Amino acid sequence: ADPAAWTLVLRPPAGDALWAPRAERALTAGRPGLRVLTPPPKVLAGHGICTTPGYHLIRPDGHIAAHGHLADLDRLEAELALGITGEGDG
Repeated sequence: ADPAAWTLVLRPPAGDALWAPRAERALTAGRPGLRVLTPPPKVLAGHGICTTPGYHLIRPDGHIAAHGHLADLDRLEAELALGITGEGDG
């Protein structure tokens, strides 16, 4: 898989302007091709994406491969470490 084709959509908690940049730095470390988006809640709701603070990891074909809320970020980091975006291939 091409890790550059995966997208991580972050939904920060209200009132915490620093959460998304911190999460992005932590989750993209060593994954320079992983694209990160932090769209406004209105955009997320318009696409049927959960608006509870957390994340969606979206495959190149548009399928949501992983979804979780704030307490689930450790699980996302573990999934990324296992190479679900293909970075562990080879």
